[in-house]
Amino acid sequence: MIHRRIGYLLFLSLLIASCRTAPPQVVEGSLFSLLPEDFPVIRAARGGFSPNGDGLYDVMSLYPEVGRQEELSSWRVDITNSDGKVVRSFSGTAPVPDEIIWDGGNDSLKTADEGLYHAVFHTVFNGGEAEYEAETAPFSLVLEGPEVTLTVGGEAFSPNGDGVDDIYNLGIHIAEPEKVDFWEIFIRDPMGTPFYLEKKLGTPPENWSWDGTDSNGNTVLSGADYPISLTVTDLWGNETTMDWQIHVDVMLIPDGDRYVISLSRIYFQPYTANFTDVPETERMSNQNTLDQVAQILNRYKDYDVALVGHAVHVYWFRPDLMQREQEKILLPLSLARAEAIRNALVQRGIDPKRMTVEGRGGAEPIVPHSDLRNRWMNRRVVFYLSR
Repeated sequence: MIHRRIGYLLFLSLLIASCRTAPPQVVEGSLFSLLPEDFPVIRAARGGFSPNGDGLYDVMSLYPEVGRQEELSSWRVDITNSDGKVVRSFSGTAPVPDEIIWDGGNDSLKTADEGLYHAVFHTVFNGGEAEYEAETAPFSLVLEGPEVTLTVGGEAFSPNGDGVDDIYNLGIHIAEPEKVDFWEIFIRDPMGTPFYLEKKLGTPPENWSWDGTDSNGNTVLSGADYPISLTVTDLWGNETTMDWQIHVDVMLIPDGDRYVISLSRIYFQPYTANFTDVPETERMSNQNTLDQVAQILNRYKDYDVALVGHAVHVYWFRPDLMQREQEKILLPLSLARAEAIRNALVQRGIDPKRMTVEGRGGAEPIVPHSDLRNRWMNRRVVFYLSR
């Protein structure tokens, strides 16, 4: 007759099976002390593991224990799935090893399927005179990251403080939130520079929102696309990463008694005013941006519009060459680009009499021209709406 001791049915066995350190001492007079000395115990190191070769929780350590090993004839540990099927076995004679390591492979040395598993510890004493079994609490074998579903609140996002579409809303659903260890949201600017990072332990909120600013209070740029990624990591180091883009609408910013639209993300061919003969993705982005500008100008028909082009100094480190660059290259280039944008707006129905153009070259940078990472923002066309 085989005497079974099931880890998750007996309270004491469950306590031992779930213990991460050495098993508790057996107290005289306790439930366990009333069991025969040769009853086995086995526990798993943790509630799950992930044998995917990433170096994090790749194996499951099992800790079998049994008394009177001098009378032990044989032992066997079977790894069973939730259907009770044995996928891997370890066996031997006394002494029983202190630790058995399962790498997630089955008896065919292939990685077992995801799911719940038990380790069943069989012992035989005195040639079959007595047989006992014990098993661990269930533990998970996980190969992939958490299942994540996203819902974006709306397509429009324009954090200009007017109370309309100022917040970017994101719905996050995790299939098994109790298995999540930590999460992060990482946003880059249009040139790939880190702009915003939020990283926290536990499960991400079901509803996440962002006001479009970084930790220094800088706001996203009008008409630009910001790459965003959400990474959710489970308790065993498996990651799920989802990437998409946040499109910022063209924003009309109040500025005293006038309004301002600043666009750094109109794509021109280098050193030209040509924004149509560019790669298809950039060309479509230009068209969409100018369509939005035209819609805004049509809503403010009683406002005149001054278009001002700005450029980037390449020779910022040579004052003598910088001045020549401004006069010979950047002033005419920035003017030509402002004129090209005006012509595109005329084609979209905007009265040319409302619009004036000016080029200021690199004279009014947003960031220093020496800031090689961010100076792309200086290359822009600004619209000033005034009555």
